[in-house]
Amino acid sequence: MLVRPSWLFETGFQLSFAAVLLIAGVVLPLLQESTEPYRRGLDQVEDVERDGRLAPRVAQMRLDLRATIGWLGTRMNRLGYGPQVARSIVLWPLRGGFWVVNTVIFTAILQIGLLLPMVQSFHRVSLVGIGLNAVAMPVLALVLALPCSFLSIAWLAAAEPLAHLLGGLLSLLSGLTEISGLPGWMAYRISTPPVWLAVGFGVSWVAVGLAKCLRRGAAIPGSVAAAFALLIAVCPSRADLAPDELEVTALDVGYGDALFLSLPDRSTMLVDGGGIEGRGRARDRFDVGEEVVSRYLWSRRVRKIDVVALTSPREHHVGGLASVLKNVEVGELWVAGSGTHPAYRSLLALARERGIPIHRRIAGERFDRGGVRIRVLWPQEQESGEDESLILRLEWEDTGVLLSSDIRGPVERRLLAELESKPVEILKVARHGARTASTQEFLALLRPSIALITAGGSRPYGLPSPDTMSRLRGTGAEIYRTDLDGAVTVRSTGDSIRVTTFRSRLSGRPRPSLVRPGHPLPVQAAG
Repeated sequence: MLVRPSWLFETGFQLSFAAVLLIAGVVLPLLQESTEPYRRGLDQVEDVERDGRLAPRVAQMRLDLRATIGWLGTRMNRLGYGPQVARSIVLWPLRGGFWVVNTVIFTAILQIGLLLPMVQSFHRVSLVGIGLNAVAMPVLALVLALPCSFLSIAWLAAAEPLAHLLGGLLSLLSGLTEISGLPGWMAYRISTPPVWLAVGFGVSWVAVGLAKCLRRGAAIPGSVAAAFALLIAVCPSRADLAPDELEVTALDVGYGDALFLSLPDRSTMLVDGGGIEGRGRARDRFDVGEEVVSRYLWSRRVRKIDVVALTSPREHHVGGLASVLKNVEVGELWVAGSGTHPAYRSLLALARERGIPIHRRIAGERFDRGGVRIRVLWPQEQESGEDESLILRLEWEDTGVLLSSDIRGPVERRLLAELESKPVEILKVARHGARTASTQEFLALLRPSIALITAGGSRPYGLPSPDTMSRLRGTGAEIYRTDLDGAVTVRSTGDSIRVTTFRSRLSGRPRPSLVRPGHPLPVQAAG
C-alpha cells in the first residue's frame, strides 16, 4: 500500500483483503462461538477427564455420545464387529456434518460480506456461489492448490502435471457457474448501488467485526449488515439520469460505435453496441457488450433501454448488442435493413426469442419520443449493402444531433437536399473519421459545434484520417475522440451544452473549450 496506494481501488486488492478481514474478524469468532466447541468435543470422546475442561453443553454432548457408542457397541459385538466400528459409525457422520456446516457458514459470510465489491466490479449477485464455493474451496485448496504450491517450490517439473489438473478443475468449476435453467433468483445481474447504500453496508460490517473483536453482542450490527445486503441485492435504484436534459455519450469501445442517449423524460436509447472485428482469441475472449457497454449501463443503474438502434449490420456495430439484450430489458430494436452478417442474423434471432419488437426504419419516418423529435434520414427503401446505414437526426429545443453511422461521401451528397440548413450542435462523425466521409459540403451545411469521433482498436486503421480532421477543424467544431478522451458525454439543457470526458474526470482538469461566436448554444467543457 505504501508503494502502490492505487491498489486500494483495485478489484483484486479489495476482494482479497476484504476476504481476509471477514475471515479473521467475523467468520472465525462466529465459528468459535457456535460449532467449533462441539466439533473439537468429538476428539478423544472416551476421555472422561476432558469433560471438566469443556463447556457444560459440550460435556453433555460427549456424555450422550459415549452412551450411544456403548449401546451400539454391544449390538455390534454380537455381529462380530469390534467397538471401533461403533465409534466410527457414530463420530464420522458428526465430523462430516460439522465440516459441512462450517464450510457453508464460511462461504455464506464471505459471499454476503463481499457482495458490495462483487456488485460494483462484476454487477452480479450469485447465491448459487455459496454452494459452489463450498465444493470448490476444499477441492482446490486441500487436494490440489497446496500440494501444487509446495511441489513447485521443491521440484517444478513434478508440479506441472498437477497444475494442468488444477487448471482443468478450475475450468470445470467455472463452467458450473453458467449452468442453464437455474432459477433467476440464484444468479442475476444488478446495477451499481447508490453511495448511501454502499457506505451503510461497509460501516455495518465494520461494526460487526468490532463487536466480535470486543466480545460484545453482534446481533444488532449483524442484523443491520444483513438488511443492507438485502437492500443491495433486491431493491432497484433509480437510474442516474438527469431530467429535462438531452444526453449523448460516446462510449470508448475501440474500433466500433456505441452511443448512449438519455432523453428529457428520462427514457433511454442505445445506438449500436460496439464489437471486435476479425478472428482469434482476442475476439473470443473479450465481449465489448458485457465488459464495456453493459458495465456502463449498470454503473448508471440503467436496467431498461427503451430503444436499441442498430445503424449498421457490421460487426463493430452489432457485436456487443447480444450481451446487452441479455443483461437489460429492451423495449424495441430498430434496424436499417436486411444484412447477412452472422452476428446480425443472430441478434435478430435473439431479439425474437426474447420477445423484443423489431422495426426496420427507412428515410422519411418521424417520431416524437421523450420530447425529442427524431427523423430518419437514411436508408432509402431500395438501398442495400453498406448504404443501408441508419442515419438519425434528433432535435430538442435548440439542440440538433446527427448520428451519421457509416455513410460515405456519395450518400452524404444525396442527403444534402434532405438536411435542413439549420446547423447541428452535436455530430457523430461518420466512419470513425475515415477520409471517405465527412465531405466539405456536408460539414459546411451542418456546421457542428461538437464532433464526436469513435476511434481506436488493435488494428492499424489509421483513423481518424488527417484529411477529415483538417476538414472538421475548418468548421470550427470542438473535436472529441474516444481513443484520446475516453467516453465523451455531451449534455444539453436546451439553452447550453456541457461536455465531460472520462479523461478529464480522472485528471480533474477540464479540456480547453472552443465557444463559437454567434452560435446559439454556448459550449462548456467541464471536468
